[in-house]
Amino acid sequence: MATPLAFVTPMYAVSFWGFGAGKDIGNALLSNKDRTKDAAVAVFAGGFSALPCTVLMTPIERIKVVLQTSGDKYKGPIEVIKALFREGKLHSAVIHVF
Repeated sequence: MATPLAFVTPMYAVSFWGFGAGKDIGNALLSNKDRTKDAAVAVFAGGFSALPCTVLMTPIERIKVVLQTSGDKYKGPIEVIKALFREGKLHSAVIHVF
C-alpha cells in the first residue's frame, strides 16, 4: 500500500511540469492572438503532459504487477527492482512504451 502512495506525489509533479512545458511549447508554436489559440494550447499541453507521466508510470506499474502476481516470491518492491534489473526486464518496460 505504501508503494503506490509514495509515487503519487512525484507522478502529479511530473504531470504538472509536463503541462507547463506543453503550454510553453504550444505558445511558442502558435503566435496568433485569438481565443482559439488558448483552446489549442490547452489541448496540446494536456496531451504533452502524458508523455513524461507514461515514462514515469510504466516501470512503477511493472513493479506493481510483478508484486501482485508473484505470490510470496518477493518481500517488497526493492527486491522486485533488483530482480527485474538482474533479468533485464525493467528497462524493457520503458523501451516498449515508445
